[in-house]
Formats: sequence, structure tokens, C-alpha cells
Amino acid sequence: MNKYWFKKNSKGKGSIPVTWEGCILFVLVIGLLVDAGHIVSGLIPVMIFCGVVAAIGYKLMELKTHPEERYDRKKDKITKQQILGVLLGFIIFFGGVIAVGVTNIKYERATVGSFVRLENDSSWSEFHSVKDDFTVLLPTYPSFSSQSRAIPNTDITVNASSYDSKSTLGEFIIAIIPKPVTDSTFDVHKALNSAVEATISNLKMQTGEDPILATSSISTMLGYPSVSFTIYLNKENSVLRGIDFVTDKQFYSLSFVDNKNQDNEANYAKFADSFKFGGSK
Repeated sequence: MNKYWFKKNSKGKGSIPVTWEGCILFVLVIGLLVDAGHIVSGLIPVMIFCGVVAAIGYKLMELKTHPEERYDRKKDKITKQQILGVLLGFIIFFGGVIAVGVTNIKYERATVGSFVRLENDSSWSEFHSVKDDFTVLLPTYPSFSSQSRAIPNTDITVNASSYDSKSTLGEFIIAIIPKPVTDSTFDVHKALNSAVEATISNLKMQTGEDPILATSSISTMLGYPSVSFTIYLNKENSVLRGIDFVTDKQFYSLSFVDNKNQDNEANYAKFADSFKFGGSK
């Protein structure tokens, strides 16, 4: 292994890799900085990650830069070893990205839920939530999020879970919110109507238009009180079909968003009708 991997830039500051080791280090640092958004999520974590990688990379380059010699384009021509170093750097980087991706998928499947493609219909898969213990058909593996949510007309805040599956078939969303009151004073029908109003209010804030509640009817879902509804968004040219129901302990909301021009009630029906508590049989 060479003692020095870089030489000082002949013009200005910085260092230039002149050995295969330097090329590997340079490719890895640049790769990590460029792909930071896929390695960590959130603006602040990405900034911290980039800062740490840049600081470590800079320090290593500084330690491995020849203290006296400067880079000379005529003298320091690109060698086969440097090209090999670049290739090795890319191999190590992409190998690491793949390894991290596989690890994240395994962790996600273990903590969020399993996903099994249907044999008779490859466009749908059976998703079983580990955390919230339900099973439903979805076209793609859902993104999971958990956040605090205020209960309408109260000062109560609860932690809500959300599963979001997006595909060419539309967007499928499952939201689960702990029930704030469990005694006899709880008005189920009022709560369900409030949930629909909250959905309309959220859509109004997100889109800036007045959503149109086309249909709304009280019914049952898995033996529990529910409300089915259809909401139109003219500016977005989309339609939202959903059903909210409440069990002894939680609110459940199943929503399907699709473009009006390709509105397919069958996709929503397949999604909603497949929902059940517990794992797959």
C-alpha cells in the first residue's frame, strides 16, 4: 500500500488522487455525499450525515496527501491502477448500498409487515401488519409512518399509524387512530361523521380547493359501525372513496384515491373487502 494517495492541487486548494487507494477513497466519499438522501431520511439527518462524511473524507485525504509534491498533469498521468481503483470504488459503494438496502428491507418486513404476492393476480399482494395486526390486499409495499394527531373538537392528541401504497392502480391508505374515549359517553355516529369532516378539512388544506362530499352512508364493517363516503376533487381531477369504522379501542380509515378518468370502483372494493384483523390463513 502506498504511503501517500494524493498530491496537492497545482492550482489552488484541494488534493487529487494519484494512486488506486486514493481513487477508491475519492469515489466512496463522493458517492456517499450524492446518495445521502437514500441512506438517511429527513433534512437535518441528511445534513448531519453529509457533514460527518465530508469531515472524515477531508481528514483522510489530508493525512494521505504528500506534504510537498504537487500534481503535475504531464508527469502524473492516469494509470491502469487508478482506473482499477475507480472501478473498485464503485463496486464497494454499490455493494454497500445494496447490502444496506437488503438489511433495511429485512428490518422493515420484520417490524412493519410481510408482503406476499398473489399467485392468481400478480398486480396484488397480501400485506400483514406486524404492528397493528391486520391483513389487506395492496398493489405495492406500503410506506409506514407514525405521528401525533389531534382529535377533532377536543384537546386530545394520539399517536396514529398510517400505511400508504401507491401504484398505477391508485393510492391506497390505511390509517389507525386510538380511540380517545372508551366509556358509554362515546357517540359512535357523531365520531364517524366528524372523521369524514376531518378528511374533507385535511383535503382542503392540502389542495386549496373545496372538496365535494358526493355520498355518505352509515353502515357496518366487520360487524362494527362505519361510514362509507365518496369525495370529489375537481381541480385535482381525482376521487376519494373510503370507509371509516370504529372498534372498541381504535378508529380505522381505509381510503382509495384515483384519477376521475380511470376511476375503478373494483380496485377499491378489492382493497376494502380484503381487510381483516389478524394474519393471513
